[in-house]
Amino acid sequence: MESLTPYSVLQIDPNTVENEEQLGSKPKFWFRHEGHRWLFKEARPNTGEHWAEKIAAEVAAILHIPSARVELAECQGRKGCAVESFILARRREVLVHGNELLAGSVTGYDMTKRFRQSDHTLTNIIQAVESVFDHGSRRKEAAELLCGYLTLDALIGNTDRHHENWGLILTVMAQDKNTEEVLLRVAPSFDHASSLGRELLDDDRKRKLKENIVLNYVKKGRGGIFGNTNDKHGLSPLEAAKQAQILYPKLFHKWLLNLATLDDLHIHQIVAHVPNEWISPIAREFAATMINIGRAELLNTLPIS
Repeated sequence: MESLTPYSVLQIDPNTVENEEQLGSKPKFWFRHEGHRWLFKEARPNTGEHWAEKIAAEVAAILHIPSARVELAECQGRKGCAVESFILARRREVLVHGNELLAGSVTGYDMTKRFRQSDHTLTNIIQAVESVFDHGSRRKEAAELLCGYLTLDALIGNTDRHHENWGLILTVMAQDKNTEEVLLRVAPSFDHASSLGRELLDDDRKRKLKENIVLNYVKKGRGGIFGNTNDKHGLSPLEAAKQAQILYPKLFHKWLLNLATLDDLHIHQIVAHVPNEWISPIAREFAATMINIGRAELLNTLPIS
């Protein structure tokens, strides 16, 4: 699969970095670009974390799943990606992470336990989100958006949907001098670097493709969402989406309709636009294969009607 017109690469001016001392020692830092705040995330050596984030954002966009804007980026020769902040301080916005919501909704929830947090289940997540919205369309929309994120995770094999990688945006609105109103909405999906086999070396990708075992690789992925509180390991992103659809079929209807419009050409184009110097041919093929497999699995097992 050859690259077509490549995605642009944002060249970061070191003078725009908010904390210059982080340039030499940290893999992440905030900077300013065109009046907005962005986070640069340097890809770890021998990984495709940068292109995985970019491809995930493009897949989300074509499925109309709200997601943080991502651009390939480079700073002083260091390759990574830049993620635009979706929190506007001037509007008094705050990101409330999933662990904070769950701690207020689930008795005994340990919000500090990031790994193997088996209370981070599908039912607890939906319950926590629904608990802060009034009955009606806004509650349904919030839960529906979370199911959109599960659909995206299944497509790209995102194994990092732990309880700090989703949340709600809280906005404080002044009504008059003495009154304020607090508004809540689901935050865009973010942090998709742990996707699309980004950690594999090309020899392993080639072997999995040759032996036709990419689906096995997808199914073995351990995500940050659990099926039951007594499970030892998180569900694979594909299995999490399948189980959630059984529990909440109406919340998936919209995403399945959108998913049905994602064809091989769309997938080819999304992956093909990654510049050749950023991704190897075999990594490109593997990423496209994962998306195709995820799409087929979801459409074959999750009925649209």
